[in-house]
Amino acid sequence: MKVHRLVELSVIVILCFSCKNKTNDNLSGNATDFVPTLESEITNSKNYIYCATILLAKDHLGKVLNSEITTDSNNKDLERIINSSSFIGTLNKSEYNVSSDVEGDNINIKTDFKKALPFKRDFKSFSHVLNFKNTQVSSFGTFGYDLSIFDFDIDTTLMILYYKNDNDFILKLTPKNAGNEIILFKTLEKYNTMTKILNKIDQNIKIGRYESLNKKLNWKFYINDEDTIVIPKISFDMTKDFNELIGEKIQTNKQSYFIGQFSQRIAFELNEKGASLESSAEIDVSAAEEERPKPRNMKFDNNFFLMIKKTNQKNPYLGMWITNSDLMEKE
Repeated sequence: MKVHRLVELSVIVILCFSCKNKTNDNLSGNATDFVPTLESEITNSKNYIYCATILLAKDHLGKVLNSEITTDSNNKDLERIINSSSFIGTLNKSEYNVSSDVEGDNINIKTDFKKALPFKRDFKSFSHVLNFKNTQVSSFGTFGYDLSIFDFDIDTTLMILYYKNDNDFILKLTPKNAGNEIILFKTLEKYNTMTKILNKIDQNIKIGRYESLNKKLNWKFYINDEDTIVIPKISFDMTKDFNELIGEKIQTNKQSYFIGQFSQRIAFELNEKGASLESSAEIDVSAAEEERPKPRNMKFDNNFFLMIKKTNQKNPYLGMWITNSDLMEKE
């Protein structure tokens, strides 16, 4: 079996809501890490960022090699990259660029993706309002139902999809660009993969739909004048070299290849301008006593998950598990 060398697999991802010049930093330290798949392991000890374009690059590599890719490596992330299908449908082919360069035994795959998702109207920008785990950070949002942000009762710029309490709720932000949505899920639970977070979000949204039809509970899904919604501003431009994958071997049905370079860059900014339900749960919902509306303080001041996805897809093209203020704008 002939052995080729796979020199470079690189992914450039730029997502922005209000772009400005930022410094590109190599991912370092223990505060933030990139994960190549939704199935990759995560903890509560750092931030984790996922983007589907690594898997899109892998998919294109298979087409270049005209063969299914396999590996006998013990590297869990490489195995997940090869086997994951969670990227399918997350982006249209017209929304990203992919190119390949084959020179002798060297193969270079490059994928880049840029998307701007401004809101229809700006949210309010806040200063000295949000303290994320003892760090003062810049934020945006709304105090009550602000008519300068929302058009009428039918406005979908900001929707409450699920609400249990101020530490367990799901919001949806809808940009001007049709077909995309931003989901924010605040939770104090621990998760070890983003896939499990997505399953929990799906389950809670189904509970929310059920509760919204209950006259005793549907107040949860309206933004009242006394409600507070505060979201941290996020801004970063980072690159990760997946050094743990360098030298790993992948195979086709004819040849073997070694990974020579594997890197990913993600630039992201979010601010005021933009960017099956189990029967027991159903029983719990139907048995709920009437709750009276009360002022809610929905601040993202603790662990939360942020994802951006197509409205008709479950899986996101960007997911972030946020457990510290490393990616936030400081005051």
